[in-house]
Amino acid sequence: MLTDDKKIETFSLITPPKKMQIEDRILYTKLQLLKFITHYHQTELKIGMESISFGSKGRVAQLSMLLGYIYFSLKEIGYDTQLFTPSHIKKLYSGKGNAKKEDMLEATDKEVIKYFESKYKKIDDLIDAYAIATLL
Repeated sequence: MLTDDKKIETFSLITPPKKMQIEDRILYTKLQLLKFITHYHQTELKIGMESISFGSKGRVAQLSMLLGYIYFSLKEIGYDTQLFTPSHIKKLYSGKGNAKKEDMLEATDKEVIKYFESKYKKIDDLIDAYAIATLL
């Protein structure tokens, strides 16, 4: 969650255990997200998600299934969720639709980077999540 001036108020990373089957990962992610929403009881909460890139390789079907399930679960409980393509996020956040991870880092406030680096080893995906939050 961000304050009006884009400072991090609270942040939660949902990471299902890697050995879970896809169905269990989907349910785990949904339950953790609902737990977060319930804890903060935000009726005005804005939610954004990164959609699947058309150039994605690998587990696209599984990712699409996860994304769709979470999207419609949020809709079901009354949350309008915005979807952003990866290139749209990059374009609006960094100014380049084909931005590399370094470009996204460069566009990010140093305090935000410091905050993430103090909690996590790999922050690339977190910067993408922060970028989405700033676009809402």
